[in-house]
Amino acid sequence: MSTFTTASMPKPIAVLKFPPEAKILNGACVLSSSVILCADSWADLIWRVDIPEDGSAPSAHVWLKHGMLAHSQDPEKHDVPGVNGLKFNSKDGHVYFTTTAQAIFGRIRVDSATLGPIGDPVDVTKRWMWGDDLIIDEEAGIAYVTTHRQNTIESITLSTGTTVNVAGDPLNLDLIGPTAGSWGRGKGHTGQVAYFTTDGGIKNPLDGVVTEAMVLRVEFSS
Repeated sequence: MSTFTTASMPKPIAVLKFPPEAKILNGACVLSSSVILCADSWADLIWRVDIPEDGSAPSAHVWLKHGMLAHSQDPEKHDVPGVNGLKFNSKDGHVYFTTTAQAIFGRIRVDSATLGPIGDPVDVTKRWMWGDDLIIDEEAGIAYVTTHRQNTIESITLSTGTTVNVAGDPLNLDLIGPTAGSWGRGKGHTGQVAYFTTDGGIKNPLDGVVTEAMVLRVEFSS
């Protein structure tokens, strides 16, 4: 963004229309240079999108549909997503995901040859949280998960499921409605410096008031 100008604004081009059964696309992650996964929060599934490197037309088909990806049938949770955030950890060969409505942070093993799912997804941590998006420090084996409606960022050790709050408890008024995150692109930033967006609490306004949306720089200690 440091070199961004309105004159250099990119022009998006539609390259794929999803099948009619697609409902609301949400988080996404890259499995390879030609394969992307997309969470569909109300179709209770994850799509696989193949983008051929020869420039031919992309295609989409269901990568995984499972009960652990489902949204709630409770009318009081009509606006709470099912499968939400997705990230691929190339070091351990799993896709990690959140299912907000079921308070799940889980993972699915990926076949290294076909890039298809292996077996059923499993729950990584039993801590109750309405997870949204996530980022992963592959070297440390840690995920940082935003809890959109709980106004926190949680650290989860991938090997044990141990969960520790790293921001938002006690309440931080700058961290209301945290959603997506990304590691900084500077040298040494992965695992240390990340940027998170907030929406000011659209789904859970603090004292009934939606505050200003922000982009936050978050520094994690080693």
